[in-house]
Amino acid sequence: MSILTFLVLLILVAGILTFFQKPLGRKVGKYLPTPFWVYFLSIVLGSVGLLPQTSPVYSVLGLHALPLALILLLIGVPISSLLRLGPMALSAMGLGMASMFVGVVSSFLIFLPWLPSEGPKMAGAMLGTWTGGSANLLSVKEIVGLSDNGLVPLIVADTFLSYGWLALLIMGVAYQKWFDRKNPKEPAKEQEYGAKQGSTASLSLKKPWTVVAVFFVGLVLAEIMILIGQYLSPKFPFLSVKAWAVLLSTTSAVLFSLTKLRKLEDWGASKIGTFVLYMVLATIGAKTQLGAAKGAGIVLLFGAVALIVHGSALMVLGRFFKLPMFLLATASQANVGGPVSAPIVAGVYKPGAAHIGVLMAILGAIFGTYIGGFGGWVCQILKAWSNN
Repeated sequence: MSILTFLVLLILVAGILTFFQKPLGRKVGKYLPTPFWVYFLSIVLGSVGLLPQTSPVYSVLGLHALPLALILLLIGVPISSLLRLGPMALSAMGLGMASMFVGVVSSFLIFLPWLPSEGPKMAGAMLGTWTGGSANLLSVKEIVGLSDNGLVPLIVADTFLSYGWLALLIMGVAYQKWFDRKNPKEPAKEQEYGAKQGSTASLSLKKPWTVVAVFFVGLVLAEIMILIGQYLSPKFPFLSVKAWAVLLSTTSAVLFSLTKLRKLEDWGASKIGTFVLYMVLATIGAKTQLGAAKGAGIVLLFGAVALIVHGSALMVLGRFFKLPMFLLATASQANVGGPVSAPIVAGVYKPGAAHIGVLMAILGAIFGTYIGGFGGWVCQILKAWSNN
């Protein structure tokens, strides 16, 4: 039964990824992204009985697969390229993350009386995904202890609000000249914003042994992080073994990217990591009840207000520090949408600058787990304070 469950999950994720590589799939992906379909279809399969609600496979993947995915996704982070972004771009991204923190925490305080009991955990997870991406969402989920059912309204809200936000930012290009009218003239040299990234590595199935090798190296590193987590958790019980493994995997992967292990990305480490991450997302969906989406309405309002506060604060701070709207809009979408949509916004505001959106999104992925975890802790304190 466990083998069958694993095979169904494997076929589901592989089938969805294959579909989204086709022309029709790419069209569908413009409206609802791949993570949404992985999560939604796994919920459907679980609800109709094609996937069990409980299985040893879920426990194994839940503990071992997420650290593996994080290591493979982050081990190829181009630290040198991030450092070359320049002070203006780094400042814009920093302000983007800070204003998102303020937006989510402020919105949490407004909607606290109406949010579910897991409101602080949901706020932390939302902050994680709106600083980094799906990997940060799942990482913060484990760190703050959010239930599987608590994830449903978050993914619904994230899917609809992030695409709505993208549309607003693209519409905002009409006001770029007005916003920048009092700013100093932008530097002519592209190096002020960072050099273009090289071509991304593609995963070649012509050499399947490379896939196995990358997977094995990542698995060994992930298992080491889990072992360390098992050692630390009894001594520092405020985090579970899984939460420690997630934090250690995130931190160690960034450190490994400074070594020759970064070359694993040339063999498709991040692509393998994405596949593993979707397997984790599918296991969570399979355990989730469709009825859990009933709380999505209030979470949508919560998220919408968070984005309004974030955007308003970012524009005010951007004017104060005389940062161009191009960088502010790109930083905002890098937070909310990640590496898929941030290059779109960057390219709309400044043709030929899509690479800056990619680099900003990578920066968000590095810090998203820490910011989301901290935000969840802050919201928990605020909730306890309000109850006294």
